[in-house]
Amino acid sequence: MNSQASKQIRKFPYIATVLLVIGVGVLVSLGMWQLQRLEWKQNILQSIAVEQFVNAQEVQLDASIIEDAAGDQYPYKRGYVDGVFVSSDPVFIGPRTHDGNVGFHAILPFRFVDGSAIFVNLGWIEDKDNLRPVYRRLVRLQGHVKDGRGVSRFVPQNTPETDNWFRADVNDLALHYGIDAPLPLIFYSEVPGLMGGVLPHDPKVEINNNHLQYAIFWFIMAAVMIAVYVLRFFWFKSS
Repeated sequence: MNSQASKQIRKFPYIATVLLVIGVGVLVSLGMWQLQRLEWKQNILQSIAVEQFVNAQEVQLDASIIEDAAGDQYPYKRGYVDGVFVSSDPVFIGPRTHDGNVGFHAILPFRFVDGSAIFVNLGWIEDKDNLRPVYRRLVRLQGHVKDGRGVSRFVPQNTPETDNWFRADVNDLALHYGIDAPLPLIFYSEVPGLMGGVLPHDPKVEINNNHLQYAIFWFIMAAVMIAVYVLRFFWFKSS
Protein backbone atom coordinates (compact mmCIF):
# COMPACT_ATOMS: atom_id res chain seq x y z
CA MET A 1 0.00 0.00 0.00
CA ASN A 2 2.81 2.38 0.87
CA SER A 3 4.50 1.65 -2.45
CA GLN A 4 1.26 2.20 -4.36
CA ALA A 5 0.51 5.43 -2.48
CA SER A 6 4.04 6.64 -3.13
CA LYS A 7 3.61 5.89 -6.84
CA GLN A 8 0.33 7.84 -6.94
CA ILE A 9 1.95 10.80 -5.18
CA ARG A 10 4.81 10.81 -7.67
CA LYS A 11 2.27 10.89 -10.53
CA PHE A 12 0.38 13.86 -9.15
CA PRO A 13 0.74 16.68 -11.74
CA TYR A 14 2.50 19.21 -9.57
CA ILE A 15 3.86 21.31 -12.43
CA ALA A 16 0.55 21.29 -14.29
CA THR A 17 -1.27 22.22 -11.09
CA VAL A 18 1.04 25.18 -10.46
CA LEU A 19 0.58 26.34 -14.04
CA LEU A 20 -3.18 25.92 -13.66
CA VAL A 21 -3.29 28.06 -10.53
CA ILE A 22 -1.22 30.77 -12.20
CA GLY A 23 -3.24 30.69 -15.42
CA VAL A 24 -6.63 30.69 -13.69
CA GLY A 25 -5.45 33.48 -11.40
CA VAL A 26 -4.43 35.63 -14.36
CA LEU A 27 -7.68 34.96 -16.25
CA VAL A 28 -9.89 35.65 -13.24
CA SER A 29 -7.93 38.84 -12.53
CA LEU A 30 -8.52 39.99 -16.09
CA GLY A 31 -12.23 39.26 -15.69
CA MET A 32 -12.43 41.20 -12.43
CA TRP A 33 -10.54 44.11 -14.01
CA GLN A 34 -13.09 44.20 -16.83
CA LEU A 35 -15.91 44.30 -14.27
CA GLN A 36 -14.23 47.28 -12.63
CA ARG A 37 -13.93 48.92 -16.03
CA LEU A 38 -17.62 48.18 -16.62
CA GLU A 39 -18.61 50.08 -13.48
CA TRP A 40 -16.32 52.97 -14.46
CA LYS A 41 -17.77 53.10 -17.99
CA GLN A 42 -21.36 52.93 -16.74
CA ASN A 43 -20.74 55.93 -14.47
CA ILE A 44 -19.36 57.86 -17.44
CA LEU A 45 -22.30 56.92 -19.64
CA GLN A 46 -24.74 57.95 -16.92
CA SER A 47 -23.14 61.38 -16.53
CA ILE A 48 -23.13 61.88 -20.31
CA ALA A 49 -26.77 60.81 -20.57
CA VAL A 50 -27.72 63.45 -17.99
CA GLU A 51 -25.68 66.12 -19.78
CA GLN A 52 -27.26 65.34 -23.16
CA PHE A 53 -30.67 66.43 -21.84
CA VAL A 54 -29.30 69.84 -20.86
CA ASN A 55 -30.80 72.70 -22.87
CA ALA A 56 -27.75 74.11 -24.61
CA GLN A 57 -29.50 77.47 -25.06
CA GLU A 58 -29.67 78.04 -21.31
CA VAL A 59 -26.20 77.07 -20.07
CA GLN A 60 -23.21 79.27 -20.82
CA LEU A 61 -19.88 77.48 -21.03
CA ASP A 62 -17.25 79.95 -19.89
CA ALA A 63 -13.53 79.30 -19.61
CA SER A 64 -13.65 78.20 -15.96
CA ILE A 65 -16.39 75.61 -16.60
CA ILE A 66 -14.51 74.19 -19.56
CA GLU A 67 -11.23 74.01 -17.65
CA ASP A 68 -12.97 72.22 -14.78
CA ALA A 69 -14.61 69.78 -17.22
CA ALA A 70 -11.20 68.94 -18.67
CA GLY A 71 -10.36 67.20 -15.39
CA ASP A 72 -13.29 64.77 -15.66
CA GLN A 73 -12.76 61.13 -16.62
CA TYR A 74 -14.62 61.75 -19.86
CA PRO A 75 -15.10 65.49 -20.38
CA TYR A 76 -18.51 66.34 -21.84
CA LYS A 77 -20.56 69.50 -21.28
CA ARG A 78 -23.40 71.01 -23.28
CA GLY A 79 -24.17 74.69 -23.52
CA TYR A 80 -23.41 77.81 -25.53
CA VAL A 81 -20.41 80.08 -26.02
CA ASP A 82 -20.25 83.73 -27.14
CA GLY A 83 -17.36 85.07 -29.13
CA VAL A 84 -15.72 85.67 -32.49
CA PHE A 85 -13.98 83.42 -34.98
CA VAL A 86 -10.41 84.68 -35.30
CA SER A 87 -9.78 83.02 -38.65
CA SER A 88 -11.81 82.06 -41.70
CA ASP A 89 -9.29 79.46 -42.91
CA PRO A 90 -10.26 76.13 -41.31
CA VAL A 91 -8.12 73.09 -40.66
CA PHE A 92 -9.63 69.92 -42.12
CA ILE A 93 -9.28 66.82 -39.93
CA GLY A 94 -9.74 63.59 -41.83
CA PRO A 95 -10.76 61.21 -42.94
CA ARG A 96 -14.08 61.30 -41.06
CA THR A 97 -17.19 59.39 -42.11
CA HIS A 98 -20.86 60.36 -42.07
CA ASP A 99 -23.57 57.93 -43.21
CA GLY A 100 -20.95 55.88 -45.02
CA ASN A 101 -19.45 58.89 -46.85
CA VAL A 102 -15.87 59.99 -46.32
CA GLY A 103 -15.14 63.62 -45.57
CA PHE A 104 -13.55 65.94 -43.03
CA HIS A 105 -14.19 67.87 -39.84
CA ALA A 106 -13.64 71.63 -40.19
CA ILE A 107 -11.98 73.37 -37.23
CA LEU A 108 -11.51 77.09 -36.54
CA PRO A 109 -10.15 79.07 -33.57
CA PHE A 110 -12.75 80.99 -31.56
CA ARG A 111 -12.18 83.70 -28.97
CA PHE A 112 -14.54 84.40 -26.08
CA VAL A 113 -15.50 87.90 -25.02
CA ASP A 114 -13.12 87.57 -22.03
CA GLY A 115 -10.20 86.79 -24.36
CA SER A 116 -10.03 83.02 -23.79
CA ALA A 117 -9.60 80.92 -26.92
CA ILE A 118 -11.01 77.55 -27.88
CA PHE A 119 -11.04 75.52 -31.06
CA VAL A 120 -14.45 74.91 -32.61
CA ASN A 121 -15.22 71.78 -34.60
CA LEU A 122 -17.85 73.15 -36.98
CA GLY A 123 -18.96 69.76 -38.27
CA TRP A 124 -18.56 67.37 -41.17
CA ILE A 125 -18.08 68.29 -44.82
CA GLU A 126 -17.56 65.96 -47.74
CA ASP A 127 -15.83 68.34 -50.15
CA LYS A 128 -13.49 71.08 -48.95
CA ASP A 129 -14.15 73.09 -52.11
CA ASN A 130 -17.85 73.39 -51.23
CA LEU A 131 -17.09 75.23 -48.01
CA ARG A 132 -18.34 78.79 -47.72
CA PRO A 133 -16.54 81.07 -45.23
CA VAL A 134 -17.79 81.90 -41.78
CA TYR A 135 -18.35 85.52 -40.81
CA ARG A 136 -15.87 86.95 -38.31
CA ARG A 137 -18.38 88.72 -36.05
CA LEU A 138 -19.81 88.17 -32.58
CA VAL A 139 -21.85 84.96 -32.60
CA ARG A 140 -23.42 82.55 -30.14
CA LEU A 141 -22.71 78.87 -30.71
CA GLN A 142 -24.64 76.00 -29.19
CA GLY A 143 -22.95 72.66 -28.78
CA HIS A 144 -20.81 70.63 -26.44
CA VAL A 145 -17.20 70.41 -25.34
CA LYS A 146 -15.20 67.22 -25.15
CA ASP A 147 -11.68 65.97 -25.58
CA GLY A 148 -10.76 66.02 -29.25
CA ARG A 149 -7.91 63.55 -28.82
CA GLY A 150 -10.15 60.50 -28.50
CA VAL A 151 -8.62 58.62 -31.41
CA SER A 152 -6.77 55.36 -31.77
CA ARG A 153 -3.04 55.37 -31.16
CA PHE A 154 -2.70 53.97 -34.68
CA VAL A 155 -3.94 57.27 -36.17
CA PRO A 156 -0.95 59.14 -37.65
CA GLN A 157 0.38 62.29 -36.07
CA ASN A 158 -0.48 65.60 -37.69
CA THR A 159 1.92 67.08 -40.23
CA PRO A 160 0.90 70.74 -40.40
CA GLU A 161 3.79 71.60 -42.71
CA THR A 162 2.14 69.50 -45.43
CA ASP A 163 -1.41 70.45 -44.33
CA ASN A 164 -2.23 66.86 -43.36
CA TRP A 165 -4.39 66.71 -40.23
CA PHE A 166 -5.56 63.44 -38.69
CA ARG A 167 -6.45 64.37 -35.10
CA ALA A 168 -7.79 67.42 -33.27
CA ASP A 169 -4.70 68.03 -31.17
CA VAL A 170 -5.04 71.34 -29.33
CA ASN A 171 -1.29 71.92 -29.15
CA ASP A 172 -0.80 71.38 -32.89
CA LEU A 173 -3.75 73.65 -33.67
CA ALA A 174 -2.44 76.34 -31.33
CA LEU A 175 0.94 76.36 -33.06
CA HIS A 176 -0.70 76.44 -36.47
CA TYR A 177 -2.92 79.44 -35.67
CA GLY A 178 -0.56 81.17 -33.25
CA ILE A 179 -3.01 80.91 -30.35
CA ASP A 180 -1.50 81.23 -26.86
CA ALA A 181 -2.87 79.00 -24.06
CA PRO A 182 -6.10 77.78 -25.68
CA LEU A 183 -8.65 75.91 -23.60
CA PRO A 184 -7.84 72.17 -23.43
CA LEU A 185 -11.14 70.90 -24.90
CA ILE A 186 -12.74 71.17 -28.34
CA PHE A 187 -16.15 72.79 -28.78
CA TYR A 188 -18.37 70.76 -31.14
CA SER A 189 -20.93 73.01 -32.78
CA GLU A 190 -24.52 71.81 -33.04
CA VAL A 191 -25.58 74.90 -35.03
CA PRO A 192 -26.86 74.17 -38.55
CA GLY A 193 -25.90 76.55 -41.33
CA LEU A 194 -23.03 78.06 -39.36
CA MET A 195 -20.71 77.54 -42.29
CA GLY A 196 -22.07 76.66 -45.71
CA GLY A 197 -21.72 73.00 -46.63
CA VAL A 198 -20.99 71.81 -43.09
CA LEU A 199 -23.22 69.35 -41.21
CA PRO A 200 -23.28 70.17 -37.46
CA HIS A 201 -22.54 67.65 -34.75
CA ASP A 202 -25.14 65.52 -33.00
CA PRO A 203 -25.20 65.98 -29.19
CA LYS A 204 -25.43 62.20 -28.80
CA VAL A 205 -22.10 60.60 -27.96
CA GLU A 206 -21.60 56.92 -28.65
CA ILE A 207 -19.07 55.13 -26.46
CA ASN A 208 -18.36 51.44 -26.75
CA ASN A 209 -19.12 49.49 -23.60
CA ASN A 210 -18.07 45.87 -24.15
CA HIS A 211 -16.50 45.27 -20.76
CA LEU A 212 -19.15 42.77 -19.63
CA GLN A 213 -18.53 40.63 -22.73
CA TYR A 214 -14.80 40.80 -22.11
CA ALA A 215 -15.25 39.79 -18.46
CA ILE A 216 -17.43 36.81 -19.43
CA PHE A 217 -14.83 35.77 -21.99
CA TRP A 218 -12.01 35.70 -19.42
CA PHE A 219 -14.12 33.80 -16.87
CA ILE A 220 -15.06 31.24 -19.53
CA MET A 221 -11.39 30.82 -20.44
CA ALA A 222 -10.60 30.17 -16.77
CA ALA A 223 -13.38 27.54 -16.60
CA VAL A 224 -12.11 25.90 -19.79
CA MET A 225 -8.60 25.72 -18.39
CA ILE A 226 -9.88 24.01 -15.23
CA ALA A 227 -11.99 21.58 -17.28
CA VAL A 228 -9.04 20.64 -19.50
CA TYR A 229 -6.88 20.08 -16.42
CA VAL A 230 -9.46 17.80 -14.78
CA LEU A 231 -10.11 15.82 -17.97
CA ARG A 232 -6.44 15.42 -18.73
CA PHE A 233 -5.11 14.40 -15.36
CA PHE A 234 -8.06 12.85 -13.48
CA TRP A 235 -11.12 12.00 -15.58
CA PHE A 236 -9.42 9.98 -18.28
CA LYS A 237 -7.13 8.20 -15.80
CA SER A 238 -10.00 7.21 -13.52
CA SER A 239 -11.93 5.81 -16.46
